[in-house]
Amino acid sequence: MFILTVGNAVLLTGCFSYSLTKGPQNSASHDQKLAEVLTTNKGNILSPQDANDISLSISDVPKNYRLMKHDGKSWKYDFLYKLGEYYYYKITPSYASKKPYRMRTNGKSTSHSYSADPFHLRPAEADACKFVLGECKYIEDDGDITTITNSYQNGVWTTKREIGLRGIGTRVDMEVYDMQGFSLFSSTSYTSDPGSYRYYFIEPAS
Repeated sequence: MFILTVGNAVLLTGCFSYSLTKGPQNSASHDQKLAEVLTTNKGNILSPQDANDISLSISDVPKNYRLMKHDGKSWKYDFLYKLGEYYYYKITPSYASKKPYRMRTNGKSTSHSYSADPFHLRPAEADACKFVLGECKYIEDDGDITTITNSYQNGVWTTKREIGLRGIGTRVDMEVYDMQGFSLFSSTSYTSDPGSYRYYFIEPAS
């Protein structure tokens, strides 16, 4: 039997059945954290009207912050320098088994690198559709074309993507950005596993 993965989904093949690994039933804590982020950052939430006007400066970008996951894991982001139009960060995971890596952003697109070399950064193909409302298509690094649908309501950008495999359903990603294009909150869920979310949010670095 072969085991294939799509995001958090585990697909079992060879027996003509597919199953999604069930996540925690945490919709209440997800919704509470999302509401908290929207309230705390009121007046600094990116809307579609603002997305085309993102223009960062050294004074705009956060210098130190922490990305928290719903399960307690975290990643510390430390600003390194500006090079060209991009702002570079060192990312240090809270768990010792992972080494620090790099991230760069210009507010509209973000790349990550698991190498110490900051020039070996892997762009996110989906950034081609990041702030595009309605149906949008982008090319994956393997050449496949992915179709997504984006919408925006009350500060939240929602992306839906049909997985196309029986038993998985639709992947739903929710994002809240600040006016500089930095993610304040993000979550992923699947229609085949209602009530379960993998979510992340930003806190000041301690």
